[in-house]
Amino acid sequence: MVVHHAPPSLMQKLERFYVVERPSEARVFLDAEPDVVPVLLDAIEPLKALFGDSANCAVEVEYDLEDDDPLPHLYVTIR
Repeated sequence: MVVHHAPPSLMQKLERFYVVERPSEARVFLDAEPDVVPVLLDAIEPLKALFGDSANCAVEVEYDLEDDDPLPHLYVTIR
């Protein structure tokens, strides 16, 4: 199995706009799902247009602990 990692430069761009909660968990998720990073980056300009340049957006990975086989869920929260 080939694992593609999100390039560090894309992660740095991501972290310039989003607050990444629990970065190590987020990195594992984004490494497993590298196509999510460009989606998050593409969302930056529309989020700025809607909420302003100082929008506080956070990316967080959470698990449904009530599930027998909890899969991670990625959330973007705008505060």
